[in-house]
This record gives sequence, C-alpha cells and structure tokens, in this order.
Amino acid sequence: MKKIIALGAIVIFMTACSIKQTLEPAQLASDADVCVVNNPKVRDGVLSAMSDVLAEKGVAYRIVESDESAASCDWRIKYTANWHWDLAVYMTYVRIDVYYKESLEGFAEYDSRRGGGRLDKFIDADAKIRELVEELIQREYAFLLNRSYG
Repeated sequence: MKKIIALGAIVIFMTACSIKQTLEPAQLASDADVCVVNNPKVRDGVLSAMSDVLAEKGVAYRIVESDESAASCDWRIKYTANWHWDLAVYMTYVRIDVYYKESLEGFAEYDSRRGGGRLDKFIDADAKIRELVEELIQREYAFLLNRSYG
C-alpha cells in the first residue's frame, strides 16, 4: 500500500512539473521592414540572438527603443524573458511577439516556470532563443510571374 501511495505521489509531482513551448509562426513579406523594440529589462543576449537569426534569414530590421519609435514600421517584434536561480541561473520564460500594424501575427513562448524538479529546465538560453526565432519568422517570397526562359 505504501508503494502505491509513493508511486501516486511521484506521478502527481511529475505531471505538475511541466515545461511548455508554444509557437504560432508569423508570415513576413519578403520586403518587410521590421522594428525590434528593445526591452532594457531583459538580458542583452536575447536581443543579440534574435538579431543574429533575423540577419541570417535576410530580414531587414532595425532596433528601436520604444513602441513610439516603431510607429514607422509595419512589422514590430516585442519580447520579454525571465531568469531564475535553482542550483544555477537559467532562463525560465521567454515570449516573442510579432505584430503587423496593430495585429498580433505570431508568437513564440517557452515556459519552464512549472518545471520544478526537472533537470531539462537548465537550457542554453541562446540556443532556445535561436530555435524559437527560426521557427517563428517565416518568409513569404514573391515570385516573378512574367519571367522568360530561354
């Protein structure tokens, strides 16, 4: 009987410890001009990792300091991230939102705040940011319709 209770407690504990990742890709036009709104409350590495991926994807972007500065851009990227300490400092949460004008077009979210006793919550934050941005930013390419061959 004690073994069954102990096993039940372990099952309940493990199901309460979850790590979630949710993603809804954004389809950016090939000529999209993107403003990334700097969040000074977040470690610089997040912005750096996002910038690297955007550059690799050929996305024309600029970093701005506020939403007001981003008003001239049709596309905006906003983000937040949090770190906590549990044996080591690790990223527990990140959310990246992509807006077209005032409409949320896509987002990526990683959440290990309920990761509890799971050791896989200790991730490489840079690699996770890169993964999320890679999957989040999709490009729509315009194809030439009147192309001659020959």
